[in-house]
Amino acid sequence: MLKQVYDIDEFGYLKEIKVAEFDEQGNCLDEHAENIITTDIPQGLYRKKWTGTEWIEDMPQEEIDALNNQPKEPTENEQLRADVDYIAIMTGVEL
Repeated sequence: MLKQVYDIDEFGYLKEIKVAEFDEQGNCLDEHAENIITTDIPQGLYRKKWTGTEWIEDMPQEEIDALNNQPKEPTENEQLRADVDYIAIMTGVEL
């Protein structure tokens, strides 16, 4: 049986999400099974760390706030609308 698993480094940080093979008893057949975690990661974690029993957030709140407060690139539609508005203003044509 194939199952999504989480490969962690020696410090418990997520290295990779991958698919591993399991036998009928639920044993992971991956050659690095000791680094494989089957517990799903909660949504919203920025720097995921496995404590041995659960996934935790390992990024300080200040870093999370800095990431969330970065200016966002406009979407393609937002940029197109801004371009159309600019052209309308420059040409005096109302759209």
